[in-house]
Amino acid sequence: MMDPAFAVVRRTGQTVLLLPDFREAALGILGLDGTPPPAEGEAASNRGRYPCFPVGKGRRAILKHYRHGGLLGRLTGDLFFGFRRPLREFLLSKRALGAGIPTSTLIAARVRSVATLFYRGDVLLLEIPGALDAGDLLRSPPAGGRARNRAVRALASTVRRMHDGGLCHADLNLKNLLMTAEGAAYVVDLDRSSFQDAPLAPSGRAANLLRLWRSFLKSGGDRLQGSLARRFLAAYCGKDRSLHRTLRRQLQTPPLAIHLHRLAWRLRRAA
Repeated sequence: MMDPAFAVVRRTGQTVLLLPDFREAALGILGLDGTPPPAEGEAASNRGRYPCFPVGKGRRAILKHYRHGGLLGRLTGDLFFGFRRPLREFLLSKRALGAGIPTSTLIAARVRSVATLFYRGDVLLLEIPGALDAGDLLRSPPAGGRARNRAVRALASTVRRMHDGGLCHADLNLKNLLMTAEGAAYVVDLDRSSFQDAPLAPSGRAANLLRLWRSFLKSGGDRLQGSLARRFLAAYCGKDRSLHRTLRRQLQTPPLAIHLHRLAWRLRRAA
């Protein structure tokens, strides 16, 4: 039985999952009902800039076209094979919101078949007005140390809720954590993430948090790596001293990859 909380639209070679409240706007933006409307500005992301479109009631939606990153992106561009990741990300976002995990609302996801086995994909998500990625905010908070500490606590609370809800983020880094001026924190870009039916075990939490630690190192700064990381961990664990000891032990003895990232960062600074 189809979930009434979202609809499925199929056109020649295309499959779209969408939220019914945004059906007309989403189909228009995706070009399934005539010529797409003109974009209304752009939104920055860790993977570039994306067009924004009005979707009513003063809100805007961001249209993200799926592309491979790195070397693979140079070879295949926006062509994907196999499982349809945009549709899966839509369902992950819906489940995360239902579990009380602060994340962006995907209002539509579309895949377009190419030569049977391949596809191109897009997701359409509601913009979080005024949100900044955590890296930018922690490097230059609007009101100094106190604002930075509040931001760290809010980010830790959101990541803890994510792990308690059974969600393991595939790429937990500072750019995939957003904050608003009001102090609300969100975890975004759930592509390739995974849910389980129980809270993450300490080992799973540590593995996920190591990605965030690596992001601290890449952002460049002993301040982020040191005192803020420790404050983040303390806020994440709260009164659970056993979890704090376990995570601190694992995070203080990072694998070889973390040491290599640290060495590369120091060499770049010395150059």
